Amino acid sequence: MPARAALALVVLAAAAPLASSAEVGARDATTRDNVERSRGAGTTEWWFTGVIDPVSGEAFAASLGTRMASGPPATAVLSLPPGGGERTLGHLRLGARASRDRVDVRMGSDSLREVSPGVYRLRVRGRSGFALHGRATDVSADLVIRRTAPGFVAGPMRLGKGQYVGWTVAAPRATATGTFRVGGRTVRVKNAPAYHDHNWGRFSLSGGRLAGWDWSQAFLPSGRALTVGVVKGITGPPDGVAVLSGPARRLGTARSADLDIDYRGWSRAGAFVYPPTMRQRGSLGRFRVDLTYTARRATPLPFDRTGRSALVEVLARVNGTITGPGGRVQKVTDAPAFYEYQSTPVSRRRDGAPGA
Repeated sequence: MPARAALALVVLAAAAPLASSAEVGARDATTRDNVERSRGAGTTEWWFTGVIDPVSGEAFAASLGTRMASGPPATAVLSLPPGGGERTLGHLRLGARASRDRVDVRMGSDSLREVSPGVYRLRVRGRSGFALHGRATDVSADLVIRRTAPGFVAGPMRLGKGQYVGWTVAAPRATATGTFRVGGRTVRVKNAPAYHDHNWGRFSLSGGRLAGWDWSQAFLPSGRALTVGVVKGITGPPDGVAVLSGPARRLGTARSADLDIDYRGWSRAGAFVYPPTMRQRGSLGRFRVDLTYTARRATPLPFDRTGRSALVEVLARVNGTITGPGGRVQKVTDAPAFYEYQSTPVSRRRDGAPGA
């Protein structure tokens, strides 16, 4: 098949979560949860990192995929600069490897390593890649990611027929310091909002029982973070988890039945539609959230050979309230965030998208 189509099969969904027939909760993460977990035919595994520059508002994300059930290893880079020019770039990486003893992922010139507990270094050197959206260009990054909220694990979650997904959110909130470059533009960040997670399991992004997911990451006031991952299968109710994290511990957890996610309107990123507004309401232990995410920019990551399915990565701002113990209300105003919409034929029909 054409190189672009082959890459679209294998390029990874940035930070995508869960799946199960019985809802799961979350537990504290350890370094062992973030090392290589998958081997053998039919497995998929990637490590994802995202950062938002608070000065320019530019966002950069990289997904290092050492294994794909449907193709060879690949690195995906998603660039969301101010003023337009969004890009999704892919690079095939033969000879990819990861350690089963420590966080040490090597993919040609790209790497992710834990250099000390809770501190990760991401390096990306991408040339002659494929433009899955926007124009092709060279990319690079050298970022140090420092965790500022404790990590958690959800899963493994069962998809049925022997398929399952594991999800380690090693850094639900972090800071990033260093540089990333896209084309002729270099961005230097210091203590910028950042996030890091890791997916693995026996599943495929192309085909199978997965019919879409909801994922979001909000950088909230007081050093908090709200991380949400909900999977929607072809049949059965949604399943997933939402975790409210503080600097020292997890503050609350909700399962999908306790969380209402409501999409509003439709916009377009390349050939794919996505909802530009998302509202989340739910109880997470002693906390209740009512937050609205409004899209700023979006870029699609195709992963279906027919060109009908993609993950749409959305850079957003968040407004709303968090109600804590005793009814204390904290306002959230224009907090930075990411969210994703998995645009597939099934999800578009389910959500009433135009042309579905």
